[in-house]
Amino acid sequence: MDRVIDGDTISVRTEQGLERVRINQIDAPERSQTFGVDATTCLTNILGSGIVQMCSDGKDRYGRTIASVSAQGQDVGAAMVFQGCAWAYTKYLEAGSSLPTLQAFAQAAKSGLWASSSAQAPWQYRAGVGPVTATNGQPAVNISAPTTAAVHDRVFDWVEHKFPEFTAQGTETTSNSGAYGRCYASGLCVRYQNGRFLIVDQNGNATDAGSAADLTPLAASEGF
Repeated sequence: MDRVIDGDTISVRTEQGLERVRINQIDAPERSQTFGVDATTCLTNILGSGIVQMCSDGKDRYGRTIASVSAQGQDVGAAMVFQGCAWAYTKYLEAGSSLPTLQAFAQAAKSGLWASSSAQAPWQYRAGVGPVTATNGQPAVNISAPTTAAVHDRVFDWVEHKFPEFTAQGTETTSNSGAYGRCYASGLCVRYQNGRFLIVDQNGNATDAGSAADLTPLAASEGF
């Protein structure tokens, strides 16, 4: 293995070079969500520093390999769900998958992300859809909104998916006097200030990457 990118994506060194791998059947919280950074730490601990085994199931729209991954004698996706570090990805579950049962155990134990009563599925978060209890006492219903994330967090999450080689091991979003940012192990930071996104290098030099009006539609077109 090369490195952990986020809670459900890793970079693996193969004979053909580096391969970006999306772990099959799970969806971890985005970094801008509650438990997003913790999910990355969770995956790092489960993988350890040894060799991983993969069973590929094709590519996704980002060019990542979709694969079941094993490490240290355990199924990585199952371990993530059981420890409350990721959701069973309902839309992409395989027939007879054990992940819903493992998720039920994690929920009952309030493990990981389930310690929060407001835990939201990442696919709902990205789509701007979430469950809300009706005021008249009727069962919970789904509502839709343009997004449930702030503009800067939507673009930050999108950038991390587009450029994982520069955005591994990132911080949570920080704020200071109206400016927002995330920094990464590469030494780069992404900053949002006065409606503009900036890329800041290790020496503090900033390059303008575009406005919110420029980048938000690009992020939205890819599900962020």
